[in-house]
This record gives sequence, C-alpha cells and structure tokens, in this order.
Amino acid sequence: MRKVRLYIAGAIMVAAVAQGQEAITNYLYSTDIGSDLDISDPNTPGSMDAGAIYTPRGNPGSPLQWKDDDSPTPQWPGYPFANAPQPTPSEIGQQQGTDKYGDYFDLDAEDQLLDENVSPGQSTTKEALEHAGIYSIYNPVRLSYDDDGAPGWAKSGDVPVTAPPDDANEIHGTQISSPPPPLGPGTSTPLFDEDTLQLGPNPGGVGDDDDVDALDWHPLVEDPQGGFQARYFSPDHEANLGQDPGSIYLTLRNSGQNVTLAFDDVNNLGIPEDADVDAFEFVAIDDQWNEELNGSLQPGEWTAAAIFSVDEDDPDTPIDESGGLDPKVIYLTDLAGHYTVATGPYSNDIDALTVIPEPGVLALIGLFGGGMLFVRRFFLM
Repeated sequence: MRKVRLYIAGAIMVAAVAQGQEAITNYLYSTDIGSDLDISDPNTPGSMDAGAIYTPRGNPGSPLQWKDDDSPTPQWPGYPFANAPQPTPSEIGQQQGTDKYGDYFDLDAEDQLLDENVSPGQSTTKEALEHAGIYSIYNPVRLSYDDDGAPGWAKSGDVPVTAPPDDANEIHGTQISSPPPPLGPGTSTPLFDEDTLQLGPNPGGVGDDDDVDALDWHPLVEDPQGGFQARYFSPDHEANLGQDPGSIYLTLRNSGQNVTLAFDDVNNLGIPEDADVDAFEFVAIDDQWNEELNGSLQPGEWTAAAIFSVDEDDPDTPIDESGGLDPKVIYLTDLAGHYTVATGPYSNDIDALTVIPEPGVLALIGLFGGGMLFVRRFFLM
C-alpha cells in the first residue's frame, strides 16, 4: 500500500508540474526606477526596490521580495552590495547631471543557475545544460518591453509613471527559430499583465504604470539549501553603483555580501564598452547556432551561450548606450567575444528575457528537487 501511494503521489506531482509549467508564481522580476509601486515614483512613492527581485507570491500590489540588492532574504542570504540606494522621488527630473547615475543601483537583467560552473564553448549535452538551468534556445522565450523612453530619470524625469507607452502587458511570448535568423520583424504575444504579476491594478493612465525590468523563470525551491546557487545580473546605466552596465556580474546565494565580474562586455559578449546590456539569459545552443558564431560542434553536441538585448541610447549622456546595436533585436553571444543577430527587430525596446523549460524537463526538476517534499508528505498520509 505504501508503495502504491508513492507511485500515485509521483504521478500526480509530475502531471501537476508539467501542466503548470509556466506557473506565474515561478516568475522572478524586478521593476524599473519610477514605476508606480517603486520607492522612487515621483507621484505616489511605493515600497518596492528597483534593485530587488520579486515573485507573485505575495498580495495584489505587494509581491514577495525574493532577493535583495543589499541585504539577505529568507530565500537568498547572498547579496551583491553593502549599500545600494535609489534616487528619491524628489530627485526625479530635477535637471541633475548624469554623474548621479553612479550613486544608485537598478537591476537591469538577471538569470539564476545551479552553480557558477558555466563553460562556454565546451561540448556537452542538452540534458546536462538543462539540469544546470540553461535551457534550449528553441524553447519558448519570454520577454518584456521598456515602458519609458530613452532619456534617463535625472535630467528629463523620463520614468514609467511619466512617459508612454502605458501598456499593462508586461510579459510576452516569442520563439527563436533555427538559423539563419529571419530578416523580418519579430513577433510576440501578450501573456501576463501587471495585475497577474501582483503589480496591479493594471494602469488606467501613465501615472499608474509599473515596468518589469529584469526577468527570470524556474521552479522556486522553498528549501534554502535546495535551490539554484548562482545569480548572474547586469546593472542599468541609469543607476549602476559604479559597475559596468554592459557586463554580467555574479553573486552566490549563501555567501553573504559578495559580487564578482563574470562576463565582460567587450571580451566575453563581444559588444562595445559603452553598451548597456538591457536583458540577459543563458541558453543552450546546438551546432547550427554555434556555427553562426564561427564555432564548431558536431551534430548532437550542445554548448552554453547567452541571448541579450541592449538599451536605447540615452541622449543625456555623451556615450551611446546601444553600442550601435538595435535595442529591438535579440542577440546571441558565445561568451567568448563573439555575437550574432538571433531575431529580427520587435516592436519596442526589449527590456527583459527569459527561457521556459520543456514540460518533461520541468517534471524531472520537480520530482528530484523540491517536489519530493510533496511526495514525502503524501506518502506519510
């Protein structure tokens, strides 16, 4: 009887996890400076921190803070900075110099992996990469568009609650095809709005607008010792705390305050020094996409790479934050100094990217990861 219960529990859990492969409660996101619920909102300041990561496991208008930028949380004891302030509401649009950008921190992109052992260019299997949290480039891609314009907050006051577009849809679905990349425009389908993400209510006007600024998705394991351990991120050029907005940094989960440079914009991504990476996500690529990057894999071999987007050029600064790239395009880098176009241009500046695992992979993660907790509870009934 006990064995039967175990089989039934496992079957129920696998089916449930596979059916809920895109559970909204497994999304992780940040918001932009000057979003409606952000503490920097110049209209009605909220309590959210643009440098922190949230998930829709709280209450409407108050999602659960999962990770912080300058203090531990129950889920993530590790954090990158000893102090990471944001501009105050009274500083937004006060014609200040853009040198203020270095005084504050805004999270621009993030991806979370099992550990820090990423080996770009090394031949491996798709399954090995998936188990590390790096999913196939052919899997469903989720993206978010920028809700404000190219100028920064300091001089113009251009933030989500002061600038169009005012769109409630924050997460869109798209797909990256086999190479060569299409020349035509990229298309996406709206999937989740602000209300669904607990940012709501959906904006009734520009002053109510929240903007998803970084995006990730994976099964969130409640056991603090059982989840992915490596947090990769990139800062926004508008609030970079002295970090390089074009580079990718690493913070480990259980190491207190820690941050190291993981991938340099020029040497690893292959983009100009002035560029600001706006979105970033590790992906597993096959021999076809690897050939687009002048690499060589045999059919059936896979390796780690990353997709990314860049920010629009901020007219308030003397440099070009786009690096001469198109902010509406998804690019692919081998993390060894080369990049290529992966899609045609979308309708707007791409602000965030993540990739969803296949149902079968997710079921295995649930079965052999945190999902075993459910099995044990069922078994003891």
